[in-house]
Amino acid sequence: MCLCDDVKGMLSLYEASYLGFEGKDFLDEVKAFTTKHLKALKGSTINSTLAKKVVHSLEVPFHWRSPKLEARWYIDIYEGENSMVPMLLDLAKLNYNIDQATYTSEIQNLARWWIGMGMVHERQFGLAREGLTQLFALITVIDDIYDIYGTLEELELFTNVVESFGVNPPMLSNLGVNPLALSNPLNWLHAGYTPTLKEYLENAVVSIGGPFVLVSAYLLTAGKITKEALDYIESMPSLIYNSSMLTRLANDLGTSSRIGDNPKSIQCYMHEKGVSEEAARDHINYPFLDEPFISSAPNLGRQSQCIYQYGDGHGIPDQETKDSIKSLFIEPIPLGKI
Repeated sequence: MCLCDDVKGMLSLYEASYLGFEGKDFLDEVKAFTTKHLKALKGSTINSTLAKKVVHSLEVPFHWRSPKLEARWYIDIYEGENSMVPMLLDLAKLNYNIDQATYTSEIQNLARWWIGMGMVHERQFGLAREGLTQLFALITVIDDIYDIYGTLEELELFTNVVESFGVNPPMLSNLGVNPLALSNPLNWLHAGYTPTLKEYLENAVVSIGGPFVLVSAYLLTAGKITKEALDYIESMPSLIYNSSMLTRLANDLGTSSRIGDNPKSIQCYMHEKGVSEEAARDHINYPFLDEPFISSAPNLGRQSQCIYQYGDGHGIPDQETKDSIKSLFIEPIPLGKI
């Protein structure tokens, strides 16, 4: 109980509890203990900067957050701390603004590619990052075709045409390029069938596109592509499966209330167990090679948490999503005198 007087230490212990593996009961107890006491601090006399950190962490822990957005948030917090080092703060701002300028340049190249009016950078890392963004854009278009715009007859024709190409190697088909993964929910919807949660998730972990994106991340960033690595990826390891599942569940939690859409995990669980939406959400709300691929997998889950934290930040961007985009790509941090 002596820890309760050390708010900074309690907050650090709370954050550390999210790094435990499944089955580590001790860290689960630590998480429950620190959460209870941090929530009890509401209205206490701790300094305002520390209070902001507590509220921020209780909302979403550091390990689940987008690293770059977290850096932007912390720069503002650090500026108000008594122990702030001015030169360190200026260097952090300068580093952030340099990265932002790089992102902005890549977005401009992507926009030119999207309308067929330009070429991407030939720098290896920039090419890899922009290539991934292009894949995301294409996956989004195909996903919207299946989810929103296409009739059953049109999508059956589209699926048959894609399958007739016969150019996908088995590995990519197994990991999400197969359009049947996207057409299954549509068939369920038109047949009036609500799948069990297990049926839904077996299909959804692929249809979200996570496995395909992560495989592409490996192919675009690996210094040397090996047969052993490809065999490992094809087995759908937990690194890929769990990140894709987190992406799917974050998407479902943010978009399940969208009218006219396919049944999501929330509705499947409500129908299967006969429970309320609140109970289904509580059940679905998830706990959570070489670089840079290893970081790509958890970052996919973090970005999904960020996009769908306040609702459908992808399909119907809220103010929080718009503010995040502005801070990442448009609005540099004002610099002091360096």
